[in-house]
Amino acid sequence: EIFELSHNGTKYIAEEVMRYETGPNVVMSCFVRSVQNRIYLTAGQESHCQLYKVNVR
Repeated sequence: EIFELSHNGTKYIAEEVMRYETGPNVVMSCFVRSVQNRIYLTAGQESHCQLYKVNVR
């Protein structure tokens, strides 16, 4: 699941914006980076690091 984090002045709120099925590989950590007009997501899955290019629709 990917969540959007925001603060309403009192508390932090996490809202689900996307759900991605990874199959048997558990995602332990992730990082998102925007470079020019591209968005990349890296995910630590099991003993590997996966790199994804995000297509915004």
